[in-house]
Order: sequence, then C-alpha cells, then structure tokens
Amino acid sequence: MNILYFGFVRKFKYFVYLLTLQLFLGNMPVICASTYFDFVPNTKILPFKKELKIDFKYKLDGVDEQRLRLRPMTDHGTVAIWNPEEEKWASGNEPWENMPAINDIHLVMLNMIDNTSNLWFIVQDTRLGKVFNTPKKQIQNRYVYEKYISDLNKNILGWPADDRIRE
Repeated sequence: MNILYFGFVRKFKYFVYLLTLQLFLGNMPVICASTYFDFVPNTKILPFKKELKIDFKYKLDGVDEQRLRLRPMTDHGTVAIWNPEEEKWASGNEPWENMPAINDIHLVMLNMIDNTSNLWFIVQDTRLGKVFNTPKKQIQNRYVYEKYISDLNKNILGWPADDRIRE
C-alpha cells in the first residue's frame, strides 16, 4: 500500500506542477494585454465653468477608434461628456449609442456634490462588447483651496508683528 500511495503522491505533484505551469504560461497574453487606456485632466481643480479638458492616452492594436465609446463616471456628483458627432452633452447614464467615440481630447462637465470626487471612464468596444476601465483621478473643488488660503491668511495675520517682519 505504501508503494501505491507514494506513486499517487508523485503523480499528483507532477499534475499540480503542470497545472500551475499551464495557468501562468497559458494566460500570458491575457496578463500582458495589448490594450491600454488612461487620461490626464488639464487641471485637478475644477474651474468655475465646471468643464475639464481631458487628454486621452491609449494603445490599440488594430482596433478602429470608431468602435470604442467613452462613458464618464464619478462617485460624487454628475458628469457629462461632449459628443462632437451629435453636438450635445451626453450624461454618464445615457445609452452607449449616445456616447462619443474615443479621441485624443475630450471635454467633460463635472458637477460635484462633495469637495473631492473621483473621475474615471469606461471604454466599450461596441463590436465585441468588451469593457475597459481607466484609472480613477481625483478632482477637487476650488472652494477647498479658497478656504485653505483664507485660513492661512487669517493664521499669518494672527502672528505678532515682530514675528511677521524681520530685518
């Protein structure tokens, strides 16, 4: 019985080794994906007009850009993206058909509820139905900085005069 048991263990270890090898080497093209999406907002502070110019960075291998649609997303507030084909704003909760095709530059309108909000995009390949997420970028409301500057000025003006001016 010991000989059968050790033979089974040896075969089982060999099976686990081959299965692990197949798992890592067989999925290598999936791990090293050839599709890449990212974006860079022109500022991390939301301006008064509430519009951000977004510069998209992406790598596509043989995929037509017209197949890819963008959906803007935020976790605190509402967001819309300018669709130049239809010449109107497309809200983040509209159907994929209303979303613009991916370009190098897009215009996004963000209405924030909180002082900070994350902005990201979902990219859909309309032919295959595949969905990709961009990394999240934090956008801050300008009132956060205005309050910080106001508090800083009050703090500095509260110092004794001899500490503020030194010769």
